Amino acid sequence: EVVPVESLGPGGGEVGPSRNGLRPLHVRVASSEELFQLADFLQGRSGPREAYAHVVTLRGESVHRLRRGVPADQEFVRELEMLLGEGAVWEE
Repeated sequence: EVVPVESLGPGGGEVGPSRNGLRPLHVRVASSEELFQLADFLQGRSGPREAYAHVVTLRGESVHRLRRGVPADQEFVRELEMLLGEGAVWEE
């Protein structure tokens, strides 16, 4: 099952600190395989932190907000980066 996302519209819009003061997490995915890996990884993991998926296609990059938040701990970030590769996960 793929985690649903909401489009932020053309250009992705500006993303600032979330309501709870946590910096949003950003994840870049460049293939359908990575998108499915992300969905599997997020299965059963939720938390207070907003997260955004940057989906890269031949047409460019689009930014989507994940409907569910993700955990705020650094171990979650490290595991996600190990899954998707160095530089694919960042805080903003």
